[in-house]
Amino acid sequence: NQARTDDRATPLFFASAEGHLEVLVAGGADVNQARTDDGRTWFYTASEKARLEVAKWLVTAGADVNQAHADTGTTPLWVAAQQGHRDVAEALAAAGADVDRPATEQHGTTPLFLSCLNGHLPVLDVLLAAGAELSEAITTQGASALWAASEEGHVDVVRRLLEIGAPVDQVKWDDGSTPLFMACVRGRLGVVELLLAAGADVNHPNTDETEETPLLTACQGGHMETVRVLLAAGADVHTARKDTNSTSLLMACSLGYLEMAKALVAAGADPGQPMKGTDGATPLYIASQNGHVEVVRWLVASGVDVQVCRTAEGIPGVWMASWLGHADVVRELVAAGAD
Repeated sequence: NQARTDDRATPLFFASAEGHLEVLVAGGADVNQARTDDGRTWFYTASEKARLEVAKWLVTAGADVNQAHADTGTTPLWVAAQQGHRDVAEALAAAGADVDRPATEQHGTTPLFLSCLNGHLPVLDVLLAAGAELSEAITTQGASALWAASEEGHVDVVRRLLEIGAPVDQVKWDDGSTPLFMACVRGRLGVVELLLAAGADVNHPNTDETEETPLLTACQGGHMETVRVLLAAGADVHTARKDTNSTSLLMACSLGYLEMAKALVAAGADPGQPMKGTDGATPLYIASQNGHVEVVRWLVASGVDVQVCRTAEGIPGVWMASWLGHADVVRELVAAGAD
């Protein structure tokens, strides 16, 4: 048991990792012995590698079920939850593992948080049955388990969390983002639908410098079906980002999302409204500047005045399109009467 590799791991450590129970039983070594390079115990690595029989034997041999990784503060149960090892998690919980213990160097994440972040519903159910508390599964930045599961698009986990009463609009402390906002960032349509059905605030703005809403971030990400669902739920098409003054329609036109722009106008967005602030650019100007000829053609056909396709400083969209080499846009604007 004294032989060690360069990273200070003993033969019995590798036996634990590979599930060689008979070697461990015969070894007669200290079951709480840690690797000296990073502090992982046999118990930790058995849990990480889903070595169930080794984990059970370690319990009977008196191993400390809560001994944490020396560098990260993560426990055997934490890593089992992270990896989705249900049976190991169940055995650890039954042996008295602290189901709410946070990992001190991993943003205070708990086993329950990790099971939600990684979409491991069976592990989540084990932890809940063992008494894990949702209120403890909050990171040091204020991210909840529902926030994490929503961002990653784990529909089944989100459904379970809502069933047990997870606060649907609980915000992350550092930026005020909600679970719905994070689902919209990534276009997690199934999660968006679940959260809205549970009463999520469709217009809840972030509390950072952007004050961005779910609709604004969904538009920026090009998530068309998510945008449709948000509009049907009453998302405000007139709200603009505080830092850039961009509305959802300006974003759609800037990025060339024609069908999205049509949906936003159908929901009440004004295609001729200039951006607030000193720039004053309209959706037509932005689309012209970025060379999105299909959007330009549609806006012109919708009756947008090409003569006001200019910034507050008077720079015409046709000039900007010409300068940037968007010949097809120039032709559309000139044909519509642009000077």
